[in-house]
Amino acid sequence: MELNSRGFTLIELVVVVVIIGILSTMIMPQIVNTAQEIALKSDIHAAQSIQNAIDMYQANGNTLNINSGPISEATYKSLLDANYLTNKDFKDNTLNLRLKGNALTYSSTDGVLLNVSSDYSELTQNLDDSLKNWIAGGN
Repeated sequence: MELNSRGFTLIELVVVVVIIGILSTMIMPQIVNTAQEIALKSDIHAAQSIQNAIDMYQANGNTLNINSGPISEATYKSLLDANYLTNKDFKDNTLNLRLKGNALTYSSTDGVLLNVSSDYSELTQNLDDSLKNWIAGGN
């Protein structure tokens, strides 16, 4: 009787699957954390873009009635109508930020800042100082 020695045994396949499972459980939290850090940086860049749009709008002699606090739909609409922003990141005249719970606010002294949801506040610790300046309470 001759044994067929081609292929892998069931035990070898199970060992490989277990190893892959262990590696994926170790790597997955790092991947999720990295994705959230990227989303936070995207939200910060959105704050920078809105501030740039406000600055350009006002530099061209336009008056923007913007109050301190959350940026209103009317402000976004004014910037969209004047073509300082495009509507690709907007939904119902509100900016669609990447991390749920984050919001942009405006103050006459600080300009546009990102309010980071408490769910993601630990992500701000790894940011460099230039990005922390765009976070409300971050500097």
